Amino acid sequence: MKNEVGRESIIQMELQQLSLEQESNQREIRQLEEAEQEYFYISNLEQRFYQELIEASQGSTLINHFSELELESRELQQKQIRELQEQSDFLSEQKRFFTDKEEQLYVERKQLFSREGGDSAWD
Repeated sequence: MKNEVGRESIIQMELQQLSLEQESNQREIRQLEEAEQEYFYISNLEQRFYQELIEASQGSTLINHFSELELESRELQQKQIRELQEQSDFLSEQKRFFTDKEEQLYVERKQLFSREGGDSAWD
């Protein structure tokens, strides 16, 4: 019985810590979503700028230079998009882990109460 009460306290502390980690994860997800929106907005502006610059440079010797800059910019954007996606995937996996861990702790706590022979006030 004493071990079960001790384990229940540990579970409660783990749930509190997990809650803090989940909040932090949610903040990071929101920040990433905001950064993605800002990134795509800036990216669209940049692409329009390059298109207007290339159109204005038709017949100029600089058109190749501007076209190369646009290509380089797109390659960098693709790399950044991959990095954003990797970060998003990591945060999503972390969120799933936290949810699974939380469920596991609630099940364990419920089992402790079941062994004590009473229903939990936590149910």
